Amino acid sequence: EALFLGQVCRVMVAHSKQLPVALSPSPSSSSSFAPAFTLPLSSLSSSSILLSASSTLSKITARKQTPAQQDNPRLDSIKHRLRQSSMYAYLIWSKWVTTHYTEKFLAEPVMKDSWNDSTRRLGWEEQAKALAGAEADEKLYLPYQPSSYVMNYLFEVCREINRAGGHMIDRVLLVHLCRGLAQASLSVYDKVANHEFEICKEGGVQILCD
Repeated sequence: EALFLGQVCRVMVAHSKQLPVALSPSPSSSSSFAPAFTLPLSSLSSSSILLSASSTLSKITARKQTPAQQDNPRLDSIKHRLRQSSMYAYLIWSKWVTTHYTEKFLAEPVMKDSWNDSTRRLGWEEQAKALAGAEADEKLYLPYQPSSYVMNYLFEVCREINRAGGHMIDRVLLVHLCRGLAQASLSVYDKVANHEFEICKEGGVQILCD
């Protein structure tokens, strides 16, 4: 629902032809105009994301406006509120994606993995490391990719972004989502390291790779 409202508000700002007509300036109302509603921005921890993304959208839509549309305080005020509503809705969606997908596709498989299983190295690539003063190179085995559930986690998140209309999501919001996912992922592996899990050397290397 939040995602739908965010898309509607964004489309109204960028493509509505009726909004400028409905809010055309009139001598009797332009001076006494007051916003119809206000958003509780003080309750948002990501208000800077709202301002940054809203500013980006403002620059894009400003290029499409005629001089008559640009000099319209009523229209500017409503569009500002619509931009804020759109960003606020997308932040709700971003928080849901971070919490839901991290718990379902990453946290559960990580906690069930056998981090004390040294046989995982059998599928790793062999690397050669030259040692100073040694006649032969030391052979190392390193994972060539993250765990399969990490790849699945990233794929599911990308699929959700595509489902939400990735081409319409502001880049600032995508960066915010990526940072949230990174922090959530690190917290999952931090629990593995700080809890009573038996972790062998190979398991530790795989955690670093993930």
